[in-house]
Amino acid sequence: MRDLTDSAQAIYRPRKRRTGMRFLGCVIALVIVAATVVPIGLFVVAPLLGVNVFGEDTREVPGDAANFDPIATYNELAAYAQGDAETVGLIMLRAYYVRRDGTLDLTAENYMPRVDLEFVIPVPRPAEAPPVGAGGSADDRYEQKVTVSAWRPGQIRHVTRTGGGVSTSYSYKHLGLEREVDEPRKATTETIPAPTCSFKQLWDVAVERGAPADAVAIITYDDDGYEFNIGDVNVFLNFDTDCRELR
Repeated sequence: MRDLTDSAQAIYRPRKRRTGMRFLGCVIALVIVAATVVPIGLFVVAPLLGVNVFGEDTREVPGDAANFDPIATYNELAAYAQGDAETVGLIMLRAYYVRRDGTLDLTAENYMPRVDLEFVIPVPRPAEAPPVGAGGSADDRYEQKVTVSAWRPGQIRHVTRTGGGVSTSYSYKHLGLEREVDEPRKATTETIPAPTCSFKQLWDVAVERGAPADAVAIITYDDDGYEFNIGDVNVFLNFDTDCRELR
């Protein structure tokens, strides 16, 4: 009877060891699969689907990207720049390659139409700001510069960031608009009113002055008003904030 029990135990114990080895093997296999699949999901599949897992601030342009009008959609662009801030102020708007109808084709592949808008938003006094008596003042106000850019949607961008001795590289899908925020600084920037002149109005005057209607123009709006430029044919016009041509 004892011999039979000993034999049964001898048969049973190896089976326990084999079961444990199978379990350990499954765990190792799962770890290997996870180590392979997770990076592929984060760095390859997610960008292609437009899921920006690394927090890049990008979204679709308001309206039609092939007929983008930054003046008609200015309120949406300013709201994007403002985020959760109390207010937002415009510093500058520059549009590259505006067509005769006042729009840009952001989907163009043979050249790169683009719009850049610079804003400032108020922010609380940073913890690292110098105190009163060490160069600081109780009246100091702080701001952050916010840049909103519109350009060809759907591109996969590769980013490398270095900090704390660690370098991280990843890719993400640009959806059409991007928002970048600078570090806080003392508030000294003078802002300008929202643009009220449509780009088509400026183009109408430019055509009267001999500008070719099939060209594209670079238009800048800042504290000096509007600047209209077609470099290849030497067309250069200036307008005040009320859309009147300056001569």
